[in-house]
Amino acid sequence: MNRLNALIIDDEQDACKNIEHLLQKHFDTEISIISSAYTTKQARLCMDQHDIQLFFVDIEMPVESGIEFVHKYADRITNVVFVTAFDQYAIEAFKLHALDYILKPIDEEEFVQSVQHILRHKVSLSTKEIAQLSKDIQTKNQIESLTLRDKQQVTLVPLSNLLYIEAEKSYSKIVFTEGNYLKTFYASHHLAYYEELLEHRSFIRVHKSFLVNKTSISKYSFSDSFLILKNNCTIPVSRRRQASLLKEL
Repeated sequence: MNRLNALIIDDEQDACKNIEHLLQKHFDTEISIISSAYTTKQARLCMDQHDIQLFFVDIEMPVESGIEFVHKYADRITNVVFVTAFDQYAIEAFKLHALDYILKPIDEEEFVQSVQHILRHKVSLSTKEIAQLSKDIQTKNQIESLTLRDKQQVTLVPLSNLLYIEAEKSYSKIVFTEGNYLKTFYASHHLAYYEELLEHRSFIRVHKSFLVNKTSISKYSFSDSFLILKNNCTIPVSRRRQASLLKEL
């Protein structure tokens, strides 16, 4: 198995050393650390000299932010893990865009999970995606779409088109409309992940296995305890969630 060449971009030397240590400890056979760059200028020079397949990029960089740097070189930067101090809006943007990120201070277990995820999927980012992420983070506008990503394609779904999300073992089945068609996407996240991500976006948990977009609800049958959505899908409502549902309707 060929190892991926990695470049770490962070203006904090200790942060670079920490990432180097964790990569050597957990991914020595899969990732080869080419260098650590403390400025985006150093990073550019390293990219000219080496073929880099994996980037760890700090967002808060002097002169030029990590997002701006990735946006500028989106044609050369494919697999990227963003590193950031806690910013709730930025984290929401990463999740809604289905991008990998690591929080500072770095938690070893979360770091390993993030790197494992990107090693498994290896999905290249598009210039358009990075441009949208950069715009979202800089303007802090309400993000109104969810990115669904697999090995074959990237699908951008307006939140208004999402009907419901159903738990299926360790996966989630996301059901949405695209024009006049009903589409299904299987995501490798638990339902609780989407419940937390969409809790302020008109979505409500109505059953242990179902998260529903309130704007898609057409009727609620008290006798059968079922929701009927605008596309005639029926969704069960658990008894203990009836009261909270009725408050929302």
